[in-house]
Amino acid sequence: EFRRVLFRSPRIEQLHRTMALAVISKKARLTAAEVRFLRKYLGWSGADFARHMGVTPESVSRWENEREQMNPMADRLVRLMVVTQTPISDYSLDGLIDLDEKPSPVRLRVEVKKGGWLAESAAA
Repeated sequence: EFRRVLFRSPRIEQLHRTMALAVISKKARLTAAEVRFLRKYLGWSGADFARHMGVTPESVSRWENEREQMNPMADRLVRLMVVTQTPISDYSLDGLIDLDEKPSPVRLRVEVKKGGWLAESAAA
C-alpha cells in the first residue's frame, strides 16, 4: 500500500528510482496510486503523461483516481518507460516547439569511451 511519508534524504532521486523499480517488478497490475507515483517519478504532468501514453488526459485522471483500470498494454508501457526514460529535471519543452514536419532517420556515430558508450548525431 502506498502512503505519503515526508522525510529528508541526501539521495532522494536514488530512493525514488529504487522504489520505482520495485513497483514495476511486481507481477500484479499497477494500482491507481502506483500509476500516479510512476508518472510523478518520471517528472511528467498528467497531460505530458497522456501524450507519452497516446491517450487523453482524462484517461490518465481516471487511472489515477480509481475510476478505470489501465489495460494490460498500457500497464506494460508504463513499466517500460520507467526502465528506459530518465526522469525529467528540466521541465522546459522549448526544444519540442520547432520540430521538423517531415520525419527523417537519424545517423549516429557511436564510440567506446572509458568503459562506456558515446553516441553523437552525425550530419546527414
